[in-house]
Formats: sequence, C-alpha cells, structure tokens
Amino acid sequence: MGVFSSLFKKAKDVITEEVIDRVVDKIEPKNGKNETTKVEPETIEVESELSEKQKKKKKKKKGPEKPEAVPAEAVWVKADKEWELGAKNENGKNIGEWKWWLAPNGHLVCHTFFDDNGQMLSYTRYHADGTYSQKGTYKNGVLDGKRYAQRSVNESTENAIPDQAPDTIFSMEYDYVAGEVTSTKMFDFDKNELDQHGNLLNPTPKGETPENAVWDSEYQEWELGEKKEGERDSSWKSWTPNGALICDRLYDKGTLLEEKYFFPNGEISYLVKYNSFGAYSFRHIKDSEEYENEHFPTGSVDPAIIMLEYTYDSRGYMSHWKGVDTNGTDIVNEEMYHSLDNRHEQTKYDSIEEASKIWNTEGKEFYKSMSTWLGQYYDENSTVPEGEPEPVDDRMDMERVVLDALEKFNNEGTPEKGRELFIPSYEPISKYTWNNLGKAITKTMAIDENNLMTIVNSDVYSIENNQVTLQEKLVNFGASRDKKYFAKCYTDKIEITEGWSGNVITKLAYPKSYGNEIMSVFPKLTTESFNSYKSLNIADVKVFDNGTMVLLVSAEGTYVLTNEKSEILYPEHDKIVELISKFSERVNGDLEGYLFSINMEYVNADISVNEEFIAIGGKTP
Repeated sequence: MGVFSSLFKKAKDVITEEVIDRVVDKIEPKNGKNETTKVEPETIEVESELSEKQKKKKKKKKGPEKPEAVPAEAVWVKADKEWELGAKNENGKNIGEWKWWLAPNGHLVCHTFFDDNGQMLSYTRYHADGTYSQKGTYKNGVLDGKRYAQRSVNESTENAIPDQAPDTIFSMEYDYVAGEVTSTKMFDFDKNELDQHGNLLNPTPKGETPENAVWDSEYQEWELGEKKEGERDSSWKSWTPNGALICDRLYDKGTLLEEKYFFPNGEISYLVKYNSFGAYSFRHIKDSEEYENEHFPTGSVDPAIIMLEYTYDSRGYMSHWKGVDTNGTDIVNEEMYHSLDNRHEQTKYDSIEEASKIWNTEGKEFYKSMSTWLGQYYDENSTVPEGEPEPVDDRMDMERVVLDALEKFNNEGTPEKGRELFIPSYEPISKYTWNNLGKAITKTMAIDENNLMTIVNSDVYSIENNQVTLQEKLVNFGASRDKKYFAKCYTDKIEITEGWSGNVITKLAYPKSYGNEIMSVFPKLTTESFNSYKSLNIADVKVFDNGTMVLLVSAEGTYVLTNEKSEILYPEHDKIVELISKFSERVNGDLEGYLFSINMEYVNADISVNEEFIAIGGKTP
C-alpha cells in the first residue's frame, strides 16, 4: 500500500472513486506473487473534471521545462528553484545519494550523501562551470574533518569565500572537530599559501630565485645576502614571488651604499647611491625595450626625456639635475640651490656677515610682530584688529646659508660663533629639514665636571672639554645613584666598572628570552628579538648600589640582570601571555618561523633611593 498511499496523498483532492479503483488495479500482485509494478504519476490518466484554477495549479507544479542535464525523474522544488533527486526513509528524511540541479540551465549545484537515519555524511556544491564551490564531511550531524571552499574564475551564484576576504584569496581549507573550526588555511589561484591579509606565506622559489633565498612575508619578496656581526653587508638581492630580480642593494656593515632596481627583463630601471645623509645621485630610466616604468616622474617633465639624473650634496640637498633624450642629448641640465624639500629657492649672499645681518634683523621683526599679534588673546589693551592674519616668517630662503655657516663653524671648532651671528630660530627651517637632518639627543650623563656622555640618535659620544668623540664600541651607558659604579653596554655584553675608567667588576649577559615561564607556555616562540642588542632597543641601564646588578630598560621588557640570571619585571607575565596569544591568532596558531616582539614605546624605569622599590612604565601595543 506504500505506492497507493503516496499517490492518494498527492491526488486526494481531485481523484474520483472510479480513478481510485483503476489505480488499485495497477498495483495488484501478478502471478500470485508479492510483486508490484512501478507506477509513474505522469502515466495515470486522471479522468475527473478539474476547475480552471486546479488545472493551472497542477500545470505550475511541474515547474519549468527540464534541461537535458536534469534526469527525467528529478522533481521540481519551487521554493529553491531547483530539481532534486533522491530517496527518503519511512520518516521522510533524505537517505543515500541526493542531487540538486539549479534552474534555469540545470547545472548540478549540490551532491550530498546521507546515512539511513537522514544524517548528512558529505556534501559538495558546484559553480555553474562545474568546479566545486565548497565541500566537506559530517560526523554525528556536524562538520568534522576537512572542509574546502573556492571561488570560480567565471560568474557564479555560489559565494563560499567570506565577503571580507581579500581578492587574492582564491580558496580556503578548514579543519573541523565536532563542528568547531580548529585551523584555517588560505591559498591563491596557484595554490600558494596566504595569510589572512592575502599575502604569500611560504611560497616555493621560482625563476631565478636561489633555493636558499628567504621569504619576506611583510614585503612579499624573496631576499638573500650576507650579514657580519648581525648587520647586512655586501650585496643583498630581492626577487618577486615569480622569480624576477627586483633590487640589488649594496651594504657596508649595515650602511646602505647603493640600490639598483630592475625591469622584469633584467634591465636597470633606476640606480640610487647614498652618502650618510641620503641619496647623492639618482638615475631614473623611463622605459626598457619591453616594459614601461610606472614610477618614472611625469607631469612637468618633458616627454622627450628618457633618463633623469639627480645629484645631491653631503647633507642631502639637491645640487644638480639633468634629463636626456634617446640620443643622449641634454634636454635639461641645471644647477640647484633649494631648501631640502625643494619647495623654497635659496638666496646666495656675498658673505656670512651679510646673511647674519638680514637673518637677525628680519628675525627680530618677525618675533616682535608675533608677540603683538598674540597680545589679542591675553592683553586687554591690544590694538590688533579682529581677524588679523598670523605673521609669517619670510626667511625660508635662508635655510641653506645659515646651515652652511653653522657647519663651517662646527668644523672649525668655534660653534659659539654660529650662535653669535645667527639668532636661534625654528620657523625658517622647513619641517622636512628638521625631520631629516635634525638629530635627537636621547640621553646625557655627566661623568665629572669636564666630561659628558651622550646618545645622539643611536650613536654614543663622549664630550671632554668641548671635544666630541664617537664611541664606536658603546651602545648605551648608565651609573649607580652615587656615580661610584658605571655600566657600559657593548654589542654583546654589559660591563660594570668602578669609576668610568676603573677596573671591570663584573660582566653581564643580555637576556635571551622573556623567561622560562613564558617559554614553557610558548615553546615554539622564536627568540630572534634577543639575538642582537639592536632588537632589544635599549632605552636605559641603571646600576644597583652593590655594583653587581643592573636594571635594563628596553622595548622588549624591563629586566634585573645579575651574573647568574636575568629576570623580567615588566610587562607582567599575564600581559606577555596576552600579547603572544593575540599574535598567535594572527598567524593561525603556528608561532614557529614568525618573529614576535613586544616593541613597547615610552619605556622607563628607576630605582628608589633605598632600593626597596622600582618604578616601571611603558606603552604596550
């Protein structure tokens, strides 16, 4: 009665008793055996009077015409606009193999397998071009095992990749355990693994890339070169992911001397040479035989120019530029005398004294007018009209002559003469110049009445009787509260001496990690940040009164160092665990091979007079 019940349920509103009798005849056992003949609903002639509404309803139920790709026995599902084919159990649940075809073209959109209880075992969904959009396996009704998702190179109604994912991510691979995602991997079209930002993670060297090249995930390029004492030295080359040479950089103990950039065909696109203040020559090629140089300056540059060359002086000021055509003929060839940012043409004077007179006269006038103008905000008797514009310092054309004069006096050992001839001023020197030529004095310590130690940018200098000497071996310094003991920080150790020039009392090693407790929680955490004093970014060092311990303040933490161990005080244990855990999430839980650093800002610490307390501060990311 199974077939009869099914047919009756579908046709009960329109079938007469006569039709029911004919249906029963169709399924009677034959030859006395319990056999039945399969009944196709379409083959039964229903002879009943139907209303026009019922006829339309019945006709509509069949759905659109089936494309050839859709089996004849597939059933139309109006709500999903799909045809489906598969078996159900006695409880009406899908079992076994099921397929769905999407209207109107009828491409296979989903292929799924169920167990006998109706629980899904696996599924695959397809793009219209036949490639899968996603597929996965189930266990106990939830995803378990691998799940895959991918885009299509053609238009598709399937969207298995998250909308917020970068376009470079073509496919994704998930690992599930009992319905929970345990790991995720992302790939580009060529199956190269990507990070969550769509950048290549661990590609395979291609083209001209040497097998021992190292992948730089931040810059998305291969690189290879030598290091001496932790600094880049000699030639360093970089390649694209596909193996085309990008750049060849020449270093001398960490100092960049030259850069060559290349077109994809290997021809040079531009060449830069450097001195201590920046580029001193810059040659830019417009095009190669095969490729255009997208970075070649355009706009006001004569279109006939195919090569530009700029020359700079020892401080980084552009002193000359020229442009040539394809025949090597100069289109432009000019001397330059501008401010460092090239926005202000500079005035030349017959003498330093002449420049000094104008600088001081105009400077006094400017500061006087500025004081008057500011009076409107605090002087009740101010006569400055409302809306009066702020005074402007007109000495922007004197930046070069003043800095040239100051450099001259410094080289002659008479810096006080520069201060006498040129009243100190901030406004006439461009911000670009301050940022690029200005140097920060980050630390100063008096040794005695005639001697100072100071750090300018990252270099250590001694100043003795106005003589400034670079201390090449030192990277930082400190002292005990009473100046009895001094700490001298070198690239590989800290020495404590009794008196600045006294005997060495003890030698201390820099910390090698964040401590055993942290490393036990994250055993795969790379400790490359501790391989060099530069990575530590030492801010200060203070000696305890016993002369055997120091307080080391760095961007990677504040430590107490003894000749036996190092102990991190700040950040605290829980904070470091939190920072590393967040970093671990960003690299999909695989810390091996990734460089983690705390990199704190504004780090500071001090020891109380009785050494019972230590005050510590800093801004963590």
